[in-house]
Amino acid sequence: MTFQLMKGWVKYTMRSAKGSVYQLGPDRWRVQIEAPRDANTGKRSRPSTIVRGSRKKAEQVKAQMLIDAGYVSISSDIDVEEYAHSVFLNRKKKLIAKGKFKIRTLESYEERLRLHILPYIGHVQVQELRPIHVRMVQDAAPTDAVAREARKVLSSMITEAMYDELLASNPVKNVRPIDESEYEPEQLDVEDMEVYLWHFKDTRVENVVLLAIGGAYRRGEIVALNAEDINLDTGLVVIDDALVESREGTIPETPKNHKARTNVIPAVILERLRETLPESGPVVTTLKGDRMKPNSVRKLYEKTLSTIPEGVPRIPLKNLRHTSLTAVYDATGKMDSSQIHGGHSSEITTKKYYVRPHDTQKCAAADAVDAFLRNEGLESI
Repeated sequence: MTFQLMKGWVKYTMRSAKGSVYQLGPDRWRVQIEAPRDANTGKRSRPSTIVRGSRKKAEQVKAQMLIDAGYVSISSDIDVEEYAHSVFLNRKKKLIAKGKFKIRTLESYEERLRLHILPYIGHVQVQELRPIHVRMVQDAAPTDAVAREARKVLSSMITEAMYDELLASNPVKNVRPIDESEYEPEQLDVEDMEVYLWHFKDTRVENVVLLAIGGAYRRGEIVALNAEDINLDTGLVVIDDALVESREGTIPETPKNHKARTNVIPAVILERLRETLPESGPVVTTLKGDRMKPNSVRKLYEKTLSTIPEGVPRIPLKNLRHTSLTAVYDATGKMDSSQIHGGHSSEITTKKYYVRPHDTQKCAAADAVDAFLRNEGLESI
């Protein structure tokens, strides 16, 4: 049945006791619910929103609006696809607003669900999930790395479902994990570091290389830095935010472990930064003087890296951070010094993914690295 509303046309209506979905046009829906009356005024509230996409998507939005309003509990026969969109991902979005979850992590979850989980088990009811469904996801993945990531997302979602009392246990734990070879990031030795510092000298990303090697900063942290964040007398650097690129554009966020940190740049690196840093504003800029975006930094780094002399390892930008943290450990012999220098919340993370000693706390780490580099022949840049 078709009838007129004040705005647009309605092809048909799907109603429930407390909410409705109206089709306004092709792939366009109005979702409206009856929220509880205001406790103080007694006034009715009928929040609504416009949804673009399929009818199922509109119903998922309605279900979540009702859950948020406190009207309904999650249906025991909800399938994996609906639970993923209506509950799991929506809860992660709310954590982003509270600064407890990263938008890039959410986007990676969405991608893994869309490509590697929902096509295979999206139709299965959550309460019916068994180890065989986990194996289906793992076996369908194109590589072991993708299988491991899909398994992590699935396990996280099932854990959420356990809190909702849809499952009593996590079937992922009853499936043998995929063997993971030890992560071995390629790094630079001191001679290679000197070549990099020479090769990137006077380029638009020289400050990126200096800060990555000297301070083990992440790309997003470097892009967010202003000259005012670096004390050129003491070498003290304050890292309290980062910039990341997402589907919503370039957005600010807290550092990876959600905590601001400080550390000190080694003097041999600081000497060059005194010459390259602007008096104020972003430490990395476009030709127009605007703050450079993270992806632009990566592309420009890779372009410059492609012309480095033959025989010198060509490592990704993130591996300069690995190099810096390993230099801290080589200089101090202390894993916790590398952990502090890198801003990790856990020494296990530093040891497992970053530090690879070659042969052998804030200010102490920087002084040790400076002495280490100088003793190896890196006197100036």
